[in-house]
Amino acid sequence: MTHHETAASFRWANASRITDQLFIGGDLDSRRLTKALRQLDELDAVGITDILDVRIEWGDQNLVAEAKPHLRYHWLGVDDAGQEMPDEWFEAGTGLITANGGNGDGGDSGGGGGGRIAIYHNGLAAFDMNHLQVAGGFGCQTGGLGTIYLGDSVANVTPFLLAVTPADTVPHGVSAVEAIFDTAINASSFTPADVVVTTPSGVLPAAQITVTELTPQVFRISFPMQMADGDYSIQIGPDLANTFGTPMATAQAGAFTISIPRTLTYTAGTSTLSVAWPTTTGLKYMLQASPDLTTWTDVGGWVTGNGAPLQATFATTSAPQQFFRLKVGN
Repeated sequence: MTHHETAASFRWANASRITDQLFIGGDLDSRRLTKALRQLDELDAVGITDILDVRIEWGDQNLVAEAKPHLRYHWLGVDDAGQEMPDEWFEAGTGLITANGGNGDGGDSGGGGGGRIAIYHNGLAAFDMNHLQVAGGFGCQTGGLGTIYLGDSVANVTPFLLAVTPADTVPHGVSAVEAIFDTAINASSFTPADVVVTTPSGVLPAAQITVTELTPQVFRISFPMQMADGDYSIQIGPDLANTFGTPMATAQAGAFTISIPRTLTYTAGTSTLSVAWPTTTGLKYMLQASPDLTTWTDVGGWVTGNGAPLQATFATTSAPQQFFRLKVGN
């Protein structure tokens, strides 16, 4: 973490400066969204670039991603029993190789596309591919994903699936993942029949899946946009083969979770009621109202989120009973 030359003085953030490049403090007050956003504003204002969260019971990754997408968030939850931590725990939070696109300047400015990372190796089975990042930058339009090239110097390696990205919880819809192998794959052997996409509502038909070669070791698996909250798994293989015709030893899988913030909060005034909700940049939101939880009416039209909360205010003087819900689209 870094900070500006001015001394940090926080009104909202629970943080103290330890060195010129390190602050330490407590969690964000995620139960009070307005306060949490003020805390993030203060941390951002002093130049903090990375947040390392070691709580095992909770995480603020969604809130940080929505409110301050340019801040890098690392979750390394640990059960604090005063024990000595192994080297692997520290290594998990360091050593990132990034070629991420830059963020837009706001307004109509789009994010930059991710770059390219090339790694030449003698075997990557023990390497954590989640340490590589080629994400597009945030903006009114998110930049495209970059590419990762892995060049092995071993002749005939049994294909091993190193990673499927995304591999964590994302606050937006997903219509494609990327599969990264430790050796070059014969593209003609990798077809939708080699992929099983399981969603919260069931398995997607193979006819809805396409496989595209990005590099000999990286393939994009596309499917209809998925917006439902829940866990998703991508099973690959085992019949696809490397360029020597050697197939995978067994099918392997990756997984991710979609968790789109949809919680409505209410603030009652003397004669008004304000309904607010968090947003994710690029997603569209529509508030609906109902007098009986059966018939729902759109309140206004679709509004595109920019990472900041949205709000609608209603007069309550002589107003009938109303229930509200939120629709989220892409």
